Amino acid sequence: MFKDIKQQKKEIREQYRAIRKNIDESYAANSLVNLFNQNLSHIKGKTIAAYIPIDGEINVLPLMHNLLNLGYKVAIPDENKPLRFKEWNKTGKNIIPDTIITPIIAFDNHLNRLGFGGGWYDAAIKELRPLGKIFIGVAYEKQYCKNLPIEEHDQKLDIVITETRVRYKGPF
Repeated sequence: MFKDIKQQKKEIREQYRAIRKNIDESYAANSLVNLFNQNLSHIKGKTIAAYIPIDGEINVLPLMHNLLNLGYKVAIPDENKPLRFKEWNKTGKNIIPDTIITPIIAFDNHLNRLGFGGGWYDAAIKELRPLGKIFIGVAYEKQYCKNLPIEEHDQKLDIVITETRVRYKGPF
């Protein structure tokens, strides 16, 4: 008997969260910065949202500092307001980023992502993509999943960057 898609996703989340937590991340952050810098032509605008890593997510803090040094404004999700972003390390009003970097639990070659299951980033992508915003998922290459179950509400990314390669659907 086939497993329910929600059960499949739950099992994949558990499996890939465990994989993610057991990765030696010391080399990945610098590789991520280098690959991101090589692909800046795909970035839209001067405001980029990222996230504060938790639960073994790839460390994007060096990337966020790099973007600040390059003159970008960096935002993070506003935990108190769904689908809203605020400037990192500053107080003030919410901002709408031009490019959004998302965490991933698992991803596939079709640029589908599996997150924690709350739908926060799916809702953000659905709301902001019509405004021309770009969504970049970042993960470890070991988080690649060949057969990722997808539901109708799941939203694709525009680019996935790991510590070893870049996947994108182009053109931009």
